[in-house]
Amino acid sequence: MTLSVGRLCTRLRTPVPIAAQRCDAWHAAFAAQDGETLCAGLVREGEWLLIRRLHIAARWRADALDADVGSAWAQALRRAMQEALDGGDDTRCVRYESRRAAIADLLYRSALRETARQWAWHRMGLIGRAKIACDEALEAGIALLQREPELVWPVLQRIVAGEAQTASLTALLRALPMRSWSRLLGACPRTAAHASHADDAGQATPLAAADEEALRHSDDAAALFAWAAARPHLARRHAGVLAVLLAGAVWPGAPAHGDVPRRRLAMLAQRFAGPSLRPPIFERDRAMPSPRRAPRAPTMPRADAPASPVDAQEALAAAPSLPELPEPSTWHATRFAGALFWLGRIAFGPDESGVPLRLHAIARALAVPDDDAAHRAFCGGDVPRVEPPEAFAAEAQAQVAQWAAWLDHVAPELPEPRLAAVCRRDGRLRVEPGWIEVHLPLASVDTAIRRLGLDLDAGWLPWLGCVVRIHYDE
Repeated sequence: MTLSVGRLCTRLRTPVPIAAQRCDAWHAAFAAQDGETLCAGLVREGEWLLIRRLHIAARWRADALDADVGSAWAQALRRAMQEALDGGDDTRCVRYESRRAAIADLLYRSALRETARQWAWHRMGLIGRAKIACDEALEAGIALLQREPELVWPVLQRIVAGEAQTASLTALLRALPMRSWSRLLGACPRTAAHASHADDAGQATPLAAADEEALRHSDDAAALFAWAAARPHLARRHAGVLAVLLAGAVWPGAPAHGDVPRRRLAMLAQRFAGPSLRPPIFERDRAMPSPRRAPRAPTMPRADAPASPVDAQEALAAAPSLPELPEPSTWHATRFAGALFWLGRIAFGPDESGVPLRLHAIARALAVPDDDAAHRAFCGGDVPRVEPPEAFAAEAQAQVAQWAAWLDHVAPELPEPRLAAVCRRDGRLRVEPGWIEVHLPLASVDTAIRRLGLDLDAGWLPWLGCVVRIHYDE
């Protein structure tokens, strides 16, 4: 955990002058304080807490030890941080679950012309400076995502998931020009194959039976078609963007070549742009969600309005704050965190069919219960609702048998059965679209597993459509 103070302004009140060297020693004692101890209980693993300004008051004797001075300052700093958190002022104190959440918030708020959090984005390094135009902030966010393409899908899916509560997707569709969408979707590994055909989709032809089946069973497809049915004009105008977003959600491991992406894109774009937009019939236990009216964005002053700077500031202060984007993921406990180590050992080809069902079969062959969070994560986020074919089950058993034999050969120090010794590990998981985090206690580090590199980050897995990160927590 890192604690950073952007600027420290100190004012010392003493009955007698203090030597400059003594002041320097006190400042050094401030800097020597442990960020982990200061933030314990206030900030969670991977979280960002940004506080715009703190007023800290502390007292000590001039002849106090430097260590005691640093301790007094640290206690005062922690009290001030707690007071800022308890104050509930989101213009002074901003908390993000992750960097992905901050980038999504930047796009969402900038699309709705809000600048109140630019100071926080600047401190995180997301924008070059605060107090810039919203279009400039949007451009900075897009350029950042192009440099880190594995973040594009998680960020965009936060925007999509937040639509019902915040109108975030509607706002971004209206704010971003098509060239910006092309840059984003073309950079994203999960959508690049389909985005490359956005300009040459051509005449729509019926989807393959397997593709139609995947579309009917997709919750993402149901939600996006329901949203589009409530906003047919916006859906037709942005049919190409919506088609690429939906293709990335339904077919994460899309082939990079061939005619399949073009045919999928053409059919989806036609459905979004059709004269009478009707969602397909979805085969699912619950009814398709009814479309909700998008919340109205707060009225912001126009940049070209003939108003004085004082009037513009008063209008901004009077406008209600925007609702927060919902956090799409929660932590889940698991007893099979080690099963996810094997994701980095799987190598499906780009044209592999039935990847979710194949993963479902492998997870079962590893003895991961269907209701354990690790099983859901192993399948990329959702456990398939149908049983894997017998051929997939046989392939999975053969694959797992190879891993077990390999462990017997290279890691005889592991307790038997060695495969179970690797897989059965307590941990916690956070799963969101395009991103899976596995956290294990530091005490569970096993030198045999470390030596084999099993618990290294798998990174971006194209056939899974996800980034897999593995962390050990103290």
